[in-house]
Amino acid sequence: MNLVVVGGGLQGLELCYLANKANIETTLIDKKEDPIAKGLADNFISMDVTDSVDRLRKKFEKHSYLVPATESLDALRCLDNEFDGKDILFDFKSFFLTSDKKRMYQMLSENTKVPPRATVDSDFPVIVKPVRGSGSKGIRKISSESEFKKFKSGKKDFSNNYLAQKYLKGRQYSTEAVVKNGRLYSYQTTLLEFQSDYGCCRIVCNPNIPKEIINKQKKAIKDIYKSFSEINYLFDVQTLFDGKELYLIEINARFPSQTPISVYWSTGINLLNQLIKPQEHMIDGAPVILEHFKLNNNNIEIISEAKLLEGSDYRIKKKLPGCKEAIIGKTDNNKKIGTAIFKEKNLIEIEKQRKKFYKTIK
Repeated sequence: MNLVVVGGGLQGLELCYLANKANIETTLIDKKEDPIAKGLADNFISMDVTDSVDRLRKKFEKHSYLVPATESLDALRCLDNEFDGKDILFDFKSFFLTSDKKRMYQMLSENTKVPPRATVDSDFPVIVKPVRGSGSKGIRKISSESEFKKFKSGKKDFSNNYLAQKYLKGRQYSTEAVVKNGRLYSYQTTLLEFQSDYGCCRIVCNPNIPKEIINKQKKAIKDIYKSFSEINYLFDVQTLFDGKELYLIEINARFPSQTPISVYWSTGINLLNQLIKPQEHMIDGAPVILEHFKLNNNNIEIISEAKLLEGSDYRIKKKLPGCKEAIIGKTDNNKKIGTAIFKEKNLIEIEKQRKKFYKTIK
C-alpha cells in the first residue's frame, strides 16, 4: 500500500510518522523545498498542486490513497474539483463548513447539547481568535474594553475576520472520531496542555481521565455526527471542562497533529489505518506523554507545537535514554528541536524518564 500526502507541515509530519508505523510507503508533496515532514517521507516532490494538477493526477494513479494535510483553501478546492474523491481520505464539504468558526459555532449551538464557548464582546476578559485557521496563531486574551477597542481598530473588517469569546479556565480535552460507510467510531480521549501563547505543548494520555469527561466527549461526538449528516473520515472534538460544565471549543474535520501519535503509543491504534478500515476498539490505553522541546543555550525549553516549524531535517530517533521515541530536527543555529514520547506504567514513572531524557539530550 502507498499514500500521497499533500502538505508537509505539522499534519504532514503526523501522517508520515503514522504511515511509517503502518509500513505504508509515502510520497510527500509540498510547494516548499524543505518542509518539516520531508525527512519522514519515503519520497518527496516539490510542487504547487494548484499549478500541477496533471502531474499530481499521474502520481496519484500509482498510489492507493491521497490524504490532504494542508489547510490552504486554494489547494483543497483544487483537489476537491479535480479528483472524484474515491480514494481521497478527506471530507472536503465538512472541512469547508467547519473551517469558518463563526458558522461552526452557530451550527454547534443549534445541534448539540454540549454548549459552545459563548460569543461575547463584553464581560472581560475575552479570547479573540481569527475566524479561519487552526492552532494558536492569532489568538489573544484581552482584559478590558479599552484594549478591545484598540485591537478592533487595528484590524481590517474585524467582525468578519475575528471572533471574541468568553474566557474560560479549565482542562482541555480532545477525542478523534472516524465516520465511514455511515458508521461512527470514536477513540481515546486525551488531555491537552498549553503554553501562555495558547499553543499546545503537551498531550497526556491518562487512564485516570474522569469517566464523566469521557462520556460527555462521546455524547458530543454523537451530537456532531447527527448534525453533520454527511460527515466522513476523521474529525476531532476539542472541549474545555471548567469544573462544572463541558464546553465545545471546536471541531476539526481533517487529520489532526499531536494527538494521533499519542493515541498510537497509548493504545496501539493507528488512526491512519482507521481512516482506511475502521474497527471498534475498547482499549483504555497506557499512560503516555508527548511533548515538544527545544534546546536553548544548554537549557531545555518546552515549546508549543507551532514552533516545530522553526526546525528542519526531522528524523525518527529510537532507543534514546528515558524516551520511547522522538522526532528530532535542528534549528537554524543547529540546536536540537523536536517531539519526545514517554510511556510508562504511570505518570510518576514518566516524570522520572523525562528528567533522564532531557539530561541526556543536552
